[in-house]
Amino acid sequence: MERRLSAILAADIVGSSRLMEADETGTLARQKQHHSELIDPRIEAHHGRIIKLTGDGLIAEFPSVVEAVQCAVSVQREIEAREAVVPEEQRIRYRIAVNLGDVIIDGDEVYGNGVIVAARLEALAEPGGVVVSGTAYDHLQGSVKVGYEDLGTQQVKNIAKPVRVYRVIPDGTGTSVQQRTKHRRWQAVAATIAVAAMLIAGGGWWWMQRPEFTPADPAKMEYALDEPSIAVLAFDNLTGDAEQEHVSDGLSEDIISTLARLPGVVVIARNSSFAYKGQPVDIRQIAEEMSVRYVLEGSLQSFGDKVRVTAQLIDALSGRHVWARKYDRPRAEFFEVRDEITYDIIAELNSELVEGNTWYNRIDTFRSIEAWLLARKAWQHIYRFNRTDNQIAIDICHKILEIEPGSVLAHGWLTYRHGWGYRANWSDDPDESLRLAESHAEKAISLDPSAPIGYSALGWLRYIEGRLEEAVPLAEQALERAPGDSEEMAQLALYLQKNMQADRSVNLFERSIRMNRKAQGWVWGSYGDSLRIAGKYQESVPIYMDALKHG
Repeated sequence: MERRLSAILAADIVGSSRLMEADETGTLARQKQHHSELIDPRIEAHHGRIIKLTGDGLIAEFPSVVEAVQCAVSVQREIEAREAVVPEEQRIRYRIAVNLGDVIIDGDEVYGNGVIVAARLEALAEPGGVVVSGTAYDHLQGSVKVGYEDLGTQQVKNIAKPVRVYRVIPDGTGTSVQQRTKHRRWQAVAATIAVAAMLIAGGGWWWMQRPEFTPADPAKMEYALDEPSIAVLAFDNLTGDAEQEHVSDGLSEDIISTLARLPGVVVIARNSSFAYKGQPVDIRQIAEEMSVRYVLEGSLQSFGDKVRVTAQLIDALSGRHVWARKYDRPRAEFFEVRDEITYDIIAELNSELVEGNTWYNRIDTFRSIEAWLLARKAWQHIYRFNRTDNQIAIDICHKILEIEPGSVLAHGWLTYRHGWGYRANWSDDPDESLRLAESHAEKAISLDPSAPIGYSALGWLRYIEGRLEEAVPLAEQALERAPGDSEEMAQLALYLQKNMQADRSVNLFERSIRMNRKAQGWVWGSYGDSLRIAGKYQESVPIYMDALKHG
């Protein structure tokens, strides 16, 4: 084995799972074409060599930092030009990082801290951008005609010492290596002038803009923030009435359900975000553990025939509240409050979150609070999976339909309940249960073809009947209508696995679990099965271990 100082380039495709899910064939073809026609030749031209391919990324070694950065900048420029003809949401973009560090050479393999730091820093680059470590920056000597922006020291995963990071600015603006000494000389003077100006002209503005808490560190997150991401915490029940707990929980759940229907948005599932219920809220910890940028928290109070809902939307990366609102309404207008909060989230973060998506297409809108309260009670019995609770849930759903015959959600739930009666032999007449299940699924679809639950329920029914060729397209239609729903993803992934489409199944399971780290045990176990079927035996082992943890 040999030790040496090397420049290491790490590159990875942004949102590869999303791209593969949307157009697996087209994305893979363009990726291979970029490699063969652009990336591989450029690395070779700059005297580098690829030391590891990671599926949607690579790690390469170069004899000098200058060569590595020149290669990175030229590749990013060319990729951008090549992908310009592709629709924005389908474009392949890379993040690239360059580090100079000590590595260990063992045959064709390269190990060591130099490689690890490069791989960790890659997540800090912008889509289509390049970052370099402080050690790389110090050795550039002005040989690359680009500018740099100092991003400060960053704590990256599994690296004890913080790493200085610089963003490469291809057009040459920013602080260049030649300018660095002069720039530092003037920093103290500029800082003094700035502080004096703020004190004289409005130091209070600076005080108001300071972080309200220590911002979350993206390097400590398991997943990169490739897409807008949000966790909705369980709203606190401040009514003093324990019976109202399901109302405050239901409010949070409905907001999650609505947001989950927005394409391109990572919305953490209920059973993951509700894990913090009743605990002291540490926004930084929550954001880092769930890999999200935004967190919504709130509370519910009641005063006679009125309710007060407070909500706060927090940007964990800036350490500040985006907004805090108070909604005072008569109880009869409770659902308008729910919709207002959801609308406010999307309106406030329009450019970050949705860019024009129809937020108001929700799974189900109840017109009466009585029906909504019954739905919340039904939910308590739905996932207990025994004959008694299954029948209670069926009875409650029929009560909902007496109040609101057009409830798509109630019909969807009845499909699953009667389906379980057939599958688990809980019914005295399994064939009749199967007929009822199919009837309710078709009714849900006819009532609202834009809602996912009818297609999802009918797809599951076809799955338990063994009609897999029909289950897959129905699950695909459900996911099209709720592209951010982790359960719809997991359900489709399972059907694809059973249809021997393991690679696509793996991509969907990975994305589903990214949104719901507390998914049920069957999701983890099925994910492990898909990895194993795809030949990824080593990767399947820790997933199976997680399946045991989640029951």
